Amino acid sequence: MLMCTFLAAGPTVALVQIAMDFGGGANAGLAAMIPQVAFFFTTSALTQGTGNRIWQPLINKYGKQP
Repeated sequence: MLMCTFLAAGPTVALVQIAMDFGGGANAGLAAMIPQVAFFFTTSALTQGTGNRIWQPLINKYGKQP
């Protein structure tokens, strides 16, 4: 859960630079790329958070069995 916080808040500082890198430069539709990059980071953070709902019960039930 700690990593979800850093994943959601960390890249916001470099969001424009990441959009420029993925979009092919400053003139390649930067206004359309910024929401796509933000969506990528948001969905990956949500996936990490909701993944615990699936894996944690399995870990508690089966644990480290030989």
